[in-house]
Amino acid sequence: MRNHSDIFPFDVAAFEATSKAHTTARTAADALQIAAEYLRRREPLPPILGDYLADAFETAAAKPLDNQGAVLLRELGMKAENRRPSHTIPFDVALFVDNKNNGKSERQRIIAAAKKFDVSETTVRRLLTTGRQDVEEEAREQALFNIEEMEKIAKNPPSK
Repeated sequence: MRNHSDIFPFDVAAFEATSKAHTTARTAADALQIAAEYLRRREPLPPILGDYLADAFETAAAKPLDNQGAVLLRELGMKAENRRPSHTIPFDVALFVDNKNNGKSERQRIIAAAKKFDVSETTVRRLLTTGRQDVEEEAREQALFNIEEMEKIAKNPPSK
């Protein structure tokens, strides 16, 4: 039995597999395996899994007959059209590459990041730009939050 509630049918594994189905064929296969388990038990599919399958079936059915198989595989995430979106978070890439403990030079850290995140060096470089912007934005937001908290304390100092 999967981890879900009868009141709110949320299956964590189904959620993760369907949300990442277009990043790797493996997660797409995981989503299909989870769906098969539900179907064999004659249990209702969790909504996210049902929507994932229904969207793929509907899109494939709307295409010409000779394209339906390829479209279905693409919609399920079993086959990538051009290149799969990276499942790697740019923020994490930036933190890793900018950490001097992960290599002496930036090039060494990029190579290490490519291995760690199982992506190409080109993908690491592409994600690094966005990730550094995300890290900078997070630092800015944290600084503003700290300023606001300090202002609150200054206005209402703790009593002794």
